Amino acid sequence: MAQAQEEENHWPGFVDALSTIVMVVTFLLIILAIAIFVMSLQIASNSSDEEASRSAALTSTNLDETETIAVEKDPAAAPSEEVATKIIEADGRFMIQFSGQVIKIDEAGTERLSAFASRTEPNRAGRNYLIVAYFDPSIAYTKAQRIAYYRLLSARSALSAEGVSPEAMTILVREAPTLDRIDTVEITIE
Repeated sequence: MAQAQEEENHWPGFVDALSTIVMVVTFLLIILAIAIFVMSLQIASNSSDEEASRSAALTSTNLDETETIAVEKDPAAAPSEEVATKIIEADGRFMIQFSGQVIKIDEAGTERLSAFASRTEPNRAGRNYLIVAYFDPSIAYTKAQRIAYYRLLSARSALSAEGVSPEAMTILVREAPTLDRIDTVEITIE
């Protein structure tokens, strides 16, 4: 008679149901994490494609002359097909627009920059070279800043090779104020 009065134990069924729910939720979170990762890769590749097409379509309203200067994609690699367009070259101003993630100016670009430095040498006494690298703030901010900084150092190195002292150069990395300034390095004499 004592056996008939024992109550049923519901705890094993409750624990089984609860552990099943936890496993299902964990599985769904893993699937969600994988989906987010795949989508972020796809968005990153689409934005780099859009950036390349946008930089190819950029034009400026204050062009004096336009010509193409080939630049290297990687400083250690052979010259690539990537190009930077020299937008403005005036008496006290020189601007190069880079494409993609190119950071180094090749020999032809360095020669143009050297010619600019030689041409401005008489005006150099007591004056400063202001080198400003502009970047696109709408993409990965720190990566864009870093690439702009490397481009700036490439131009600074070319000027140093022409005898411009480091004290006579001021370098800045800034957000591009207009679309035609994105991915450009501008050198002016103050």
